[in-house]
Amino acid sequence: MTDLRSMRALTIMQPWAWAICHANKRVENRTWQPPRELLGRRIAIHAGKRDDAAAVQWMRDELDIDPPAALPRGAIVATATLSGVVAVKRHVVTYVGDVDPAMVDSPWFSGPFGWVLDDVRVLADPVSCRGAQGLWTMPPNMARAVEAQPQ
Repeated sequence: MTDLRSMRALTIMQPWAWAICHANKRVENRTWQPPRELLGRRIAIHAGKRDDAAAVQWMRDELDIDPPAALPRGAIVATATLSGVVAVKRHVVTYVGDVDPAMVDSPWFSGPFGWVLDDVRVLADPVSCRGAQGLWTMPPNMARAVEAQPQ
């Protein structure tokens, strides 16, 4: 497995983290671009403790997906490769990295920056840990626990 000791993590509210793991959500919307050095590297997907209740209804209405009520929270639930970024600014679409241009038409993309996630590996046992806003580096003990997980 990849050396995860310096792996960065991104905290994502539920049910969005669940959708990355189980509903083929391959773009994570942010208001900011990821650091360029992360392109092509694995990041950890951390399910935050907070819920986005409107997201559950949106998934039901728009995608006919019904996320389970009991979802892991406050835990690393997966890792994924950050393969690229799609951005929309003033109706101009730009791509950085390995991005399928159709990604801009994905129902999961709302922008302004879409972090494109590939090779999502769901952890068999979520690793409980405290998250943080933005992009953060996993503590060494958490990285070891993620590394030990079958994916």
